[in-house]
Amino acid sequence: GSGDGQFNSPHGLFIKGDVMYVADHGNHRIQKLTTGGQFMQKFGQHGSSQGQFDGPVSVIVDQRDRLMVSDFYNHRVVILDQAGTWLLTINGNVSGSHGFQ
Repeated sequence: GSGDGQFNSPHGLFIKGDVMYVADHGNHRIQKLTTGGQFMQKFGQHGSSQGQFDGPVSVIVDQRDRLMVSDFYNHRVVILDQAGTWLLTINGNVSGSHGFQ
């Protein structure tokens, strides 16, 4: 499904404490839920601009509580804060070049 707390082809998840972050691949977003399944928040929408994803496949939360999202079809890693605000994009492409924005 596409509603809050529903998934379309979830790929990766990360659990930190009693919070679960899910890479909702088909809905092009990250969802944040309690480990009991209660919806808390969502980040992103379909696209290639800041704050958008095209098929996220994994998410982790680092020691500074930043979300790091592997954005598969955009060939990049996106870093967000806990509010879902864009902080940094690490770009790459199929030929292997890379850069920071």
